[in-house]
Amino acid sequence: MEGRVDFAHAVDDEIVTSFAVSAGTRANDEAWTSSQAKESVDYTRSIGGHLAAAEFMNEPTFPVIGGAPADYDAAAFARDANSSRPS
Repeated sequence: MEGRVDFAHAVDDEIVTSFAVSAGTRANDEAWTSSQAKESVDYTRSIGGHLAAAEFMNEPTFPVIGGAPADYDAAAFARDANSSRPS
């Protein structure tokens, strides 16, 4: 992350990212959890970085490529995307 923050500062730009949706980010019921995303955002801020934007997942029409469960569908995406919204 330090490299991305340093680069963004060097070119006077902002960071845009997406959050992982693979097995390591999921609870036992396969629902996405924000704990790893929060750690990344918190760490970025702690080293002087700023995220201009973040998307829940890249390519939601091809979820298996991003590591989502094999049976991932529109209802699961809606549930997970809703849980990724800041409170």
